Amino acid sequence: MRILCIRILDWPFVALCHPRGRAAGAGVGVGVAGAVGRKGEASNDGPVEVGLMAIAGKRGALKKGELRKVAPTHKLLFVSEKARQRGLFPGMTVAQARGLCPEIDIVPPDEGLEQEAMTLFLERLEQAAPVVEDGGAGVAYVEVASVRELYGGIGGIVRTFLSLCEQWGWPCTLGVAGGRFTALTAAVLSGPGEVRVVPEGKGREFLAPLPVDLLPIDSEARRTLFEVGLDTLGALAAASPAE
Repeated sequence: MRILCIRILDWPFVALCHPRGRAAGAGVGVGVAGAVGRKGEASNDGPVEVGLMAIAGKRGALKKGELRKVAPTHKLLFVSEKARQRGLFPGMTVAQARGLCPEIDIVPPDEGLEQEAMTLFLERLEQAAPVVEDGGAGVAYVEVASVRELYGGIGGIVRTFLSLCEQWGWPCTLGVAGGRFTALTAAVLSGPGEVRVVPEGKGREFLAPLPVDLLPIDSEARRTLFEVGLDTLGALAAASPAE
C-alpha cells in the first residue's frame, strides 16, 4: 500500500494564521506584527510568511480572553526555520534565545488554536480525497490508491496536493512511500514545495543510513541509543529481534 504524506512546514506558526489566532492577536499584523504575514483574501489565503519566531512556555489551550506571558526561564518548544538558521533550537531558554537573536518574536503555545487549524487543514484535504488520516501537528496521510482514479499516477497526485497547499498559502513538503513513517520521513527530508518518492520495495534501504533522531522518541531514549552505538535506523533495525 502506497501512502502520501502531506506535511505543513513550521506548523505551530502557520496555525497562528488561523482566523481565531489573528483575532486573538497571535497572527498577521497583530501582536507579532511582521513575524507571520498573509496576502490575499479568504478565497485564496495567500502565502503564509513565517519569520524569526519561537513558541515557549507551558502547553495547553488558552481560555477565552486569557493572556499567557512568556518568562525568561521558559524553554523554547518550537522554533521557525529562519530562527533555526540563526542558531536557535528547542530546549534553550527564552533568555538565551533573546541574547542570541534580540529581534525574535516569542509567543506562548495555544493547543486549542493548533487543533482548530488542524481541523481546517483536514477539512480542506477531505474535499480532495475520500479518506484523510490525521497525522497530528500539520501532518496528514492519504492512500495513493484512493485518489489514483481522480488524479492519475503519482505525478498527477503530488501536483494536485502541492497546488492545493499553495492555494491555501500553507508551505508544505510531500513524501510517498510504502508506509506512514517512511512517507513522513521522506517528507521531512524534502525541501519546501518538493516531494520525495521512495521506490516500491526500497523503504528499508532508504531508512537505513538515516539518524535515529527521526524517531518519535524522547531525548533520554535517543541518548541511550547513541551510547550503545545504535545511531542509525539501519543499525537499530539490525539489532532488533526479527518478528
